[in-house]
Order: sequence, then C-alpha cells, then structure tokens
Amino acid sequence: MNAPLRWFYGPALLLLAACTPDRTFSGDSPPQPTPQPGPATLLVNELVVGGSAQTNEFGTKEDWLELYNPSTLPLTLAPNEWYVTDDSTQRTQYALPGGLVVPAGGFLVIWCDSRNTVATQIHTDFNLSRGGGDAGLYRRVSGQVQKVDLYRYVNQPIDGASYGRTPDGGPTWRVFTTPTQGAPNR
Repeated sequence: MNAPLRWFYGPALLLLAACTPDRTFSGDSPPQPTPQPGPATLLVNELVVGGSAQTNEFGTKEDWLELYNPSTLPLTLAPNEWYVTDDSTQRTQYALPGGLVVPAGGFLVIWCDSRNTVATQIHTDFNLSRGGGDAGLYRRVSGQVQKVDLYRYVNQPIDGASYGRTPDGGPTWRVFTTPTQGAPNR
C-alpha cells in the first residue's frame, strides 16, 4: 500500500505547489502588501495634510496619518509604549492607547485634528502643519524613548493628496492623488 501512496503523493504536491499564494495572477484585486518577517513593529506609511477628502466620525475633514505593521505578527500596543508626534523634539507628544491590535500587514489610522480623544477612532492633540513638518513614531523600550520612524515632509502639493510609501513599508515616498486610508498604497 505504501508504493501507491508515494506515487499519488508526489503529483499532489506538485499540484499544491502550483497553487501557492505567491504566484501572480491577473484579476480585479490589487496586489496585497507582503508582510515582512521579524518582530512586530510599526512604520509611518501615509499621511494627509490639509484638504483631506476623508471624513472622521465627527463629520469633519482633517489631517491624518496611517501606521503600517510590516511584520507577519500582530502587534498589541501597550499603554504608554507608542507615541506619535508632529515635532521630533517632543517624542512623547501623543501616547497611542494601549490594547489596540494592529494585525500583521495591517494599518492603523490616526486623526491629527487636535481633538485629543479616542471615540470610535483615535484623535491626537495636534494637527499636521500644511507648510511642512514631522510625522514621527517613537517607542518606549526599557524606559528609553526611541525613534522608530520619522518622515519629514514639505508643503502639501495638492489638496486631497497624500504622501505615502510605495510599496507599503518600503523606502520610497511619493504623492498619491487618491489617498488609501487604512488600505494598501497604490
């Protein structure tokens, strides 16, 4: 009985290998970001400064930034561990709430609208400057606040456009005329 199983097992593996998700197929769905191996972390991935087309739960169009988890692991934020800022000299300007989970390859949108609240969405106590500034992400590790990611942007060139990484989590930044808030940049 072992010989027939080995004969059948070999072709079955070839069939399964031909159907793996790393193959590129044409279709209507855009390619999804590929999470990177390693410890879970976050990166500043996209931001809109002035002229946002997206509205928050208060019905206003405000500045926002998006964080991205490029890891294959989900990341649960601990209280007073992760911070965002619009000024790199104020590393702990806004503490992200603890208990949030950013899934592997997932996104976290943060409204930079000076509301300083967590309703159904996160709202910082600062706005991003239309004339240029910082979008910084810092993390407290062993009592020390360390820079995780910092993007220095210049004036917003087009109303309603965003600055974003291409691909998600990648080294290249560009202007997107259609922001992709909470979704893969394209």
